[in-house]
Amino acid sequence: MSGSDVVDNTGKRFLIKVSNLCTGEACSRLGDIEYVVEYSQMLQQIRNIHRTGGKIISITEIN
Repeated sequence: MSGSDVVDNTGKRFLIKVSNLCTGEACSRLGDIEYVVEYSQMLQQIRNIHRTGGKIISITEIN
């Protein structure tokens, strides 16, 4: 990829769908949870999901 082919993701937002999210002792049995995050927040949100035992079902770019 050359310098002119670089994609700017900073303004994009993403929908992260998660199942089996746990907070403390309780796990969510209410169904899937969805997070809408900006690109700059996505890595931290993914880390938080994994730290709490959640399973990422999908990550989709939204407009």
